Amino acid sequence: MQGDWIVWVDLRHASAPNAGFLGDRMAIYGYHIPTAREYALVNDAGCRASHPVIFGEHVYFDGFVPSVNRSAMYRVPLPVV
Repeated sequence: MQGDWIVWVDLRHASAPNAGFLGDRMAIYGYHIPTAREYALVNDAGCRASHPVIFGEHVYFDGFVPSVNRSAMYRVPLPVV
């Protein structure tokens, strides 16, 4: 949580939600406290994400990209509310 936002890794659409980091359809969601609205920030079939953190107007997270078979750090802008 930072400022008006809370972010988390979500497995609500995963075919095996108890698979943890090895599961599929991992998404990153954000919740904007003042408007009580939830946003899907990253929702991709190939997403393998962990440890989302908010810094400024962006969410940063570790992720795995299956097509290139490597992990990287990613940055996603928070929605303008």
